[in-house]
Amino acid sequence: MNKKLEEIILDTSPEIKAKLYQPAKKAFEAPDTGITINKPAAYKVIKDCAETTLLFLPIEIFLKFKNPIQSLRGKFTRDHVIDLYNRTISDSVAKILFQLILDTCPKAPCIVTGKQIGRAHV
Repeated sequence: MNKKLEEIILDTSPEIKAKLYQPAKKAFEAPDTGITINKPAAYKVIKDCAETTLLFLPIEIFLKFKNPIQSLRGKFTRDHVIDLYNRTISDSVAKILFQLILDTCPKAPCIVTGKQIGRAHV
């Protein structure tokens, strides 16, 4: 498993906006790439905007799928979902995405435990 589920969501989407992840990553790592920053505060603004994009773009793109589970079928494995689930403990953005996935198919058995789970279990 080389990619996280978030990257699979972005790679699968036809949305042009989904392709902003790599440029945002570059801007986060080096906000002054390709530009001249005249005010030091601009460096922090660029970095913060890029970080926000990195965090929330997968959620926005997931919500743009008309039928996300059908669109992503066969693109990710149980291990991807388990990885996302394990990250929900310490990563609030992963928790939001995981909850969205559960809300998309609330009556399906949990891919992590094999048991039916609801909102209270996340």
